[in-house]
This record gives sequence, structure tokens and C-alpha cells, in this order.
Amino acid sequence: MTELPFDPSVNSIPVINSIVTLAGIGQRMMMDIPDFIMTVDPLQGSVIQGGVITTIVAIESNHKYFRRYEKFVNLSISEPTSDIKISFSPDSERPLFDSIITIKTEPDSQIGDHEIIIKGCGSDGKEHSCKYRLNIKPDNLKLTSSSKSKPLKINEYTSPNSAIII
Repeated sequence: MTELPFDPSVNSIPVINSIVTLAGIGQRMMMDIPDFIMTVDPLQGSVIQGGVITTIVAIESNHKYFRRYEKFVNLSISEPTSDIKISFSPDSERPLFDSIITIKTEPDSQIGDHEIIIKGCGSDGKEHSCKYRLNIKPDNLKLTSSSKSKPLKINEYTSPNSAIII
């Protein structure tokens, strides 16, 4: 194979521009690969022990018209716990769809913040996830009803700023 001599008088800008253009097309084509996007709204919520809360996960294609993601996306959570039950409705569908996430806590669920990772897995193996922060608060009604307090008489009432008034 013979090597062509380099001639600096030949304008090499069009060749460089062609390489840059081809690289740009390649990069754009990489972004055009069909995929899905997950969003959760709201991203956090609070509930009392034994309560229920809902949120919504939206699944959409990264392209609305051209090269849409047509595979089924299955929803689940990673690391499920026994005191927090989570269900999806629907739990599997093709994009574009919204799924209602119902989160049920047990009366003895651990109080405090819990991170729930919601996973979406396409039937072609593509995976994405979103985080939801759940704050479980104590059931104050349960706490006060279990404490030993004197029952009020019919003609007694309490005021938030005073003692029992007769």
C-alpha cells in the first residue's frame, strides 16, 4: 500500500468538518435509541402508622413520535419490607402510562424516614429507578387512647390552654 504525500496546500477543513458531522450524527443516533423514562410525583409523603398513601409513577418513551419505546415495562420495588406493602395499578404496560402506587403501612411500622426504590424493567432488559421518601409518623390517637387517663364526665370539657373546667 502506498502512502499518499501530505500536501498542506490542500484544504483539509472539509474533511475535518465531515468527521465532526459524522461524529455528531453518531451521537444523535445514540440518543435516538428507544428507551423509557420514569418520574414519580410527588417524590415524598408522610403517613401515620397503619395508614395508606398514594403517589403516581409516570412511564413514557424518550421519543414521543419517532422510534418510540414499545416494550412492556414492569414495575416493582427493590428490597420490600414486611411492614410496608406496596402495590401498583397497573403494574405492567407499554409507555405512555401512569401507575398509581398504593403504600400501606402496618400499625407497628417503624417510625421515621424510609427510602423506597421504585424500579421499572423493560421486557428488553432496560432498567430505570426512582426514589420515594416515606415518612411514617406515630399514630397519636393510638398513643392517647392507650394511655391511662381519667374519663371525662358529661358536663366536663377540656380546653387546649386550660385544665378541666366544670
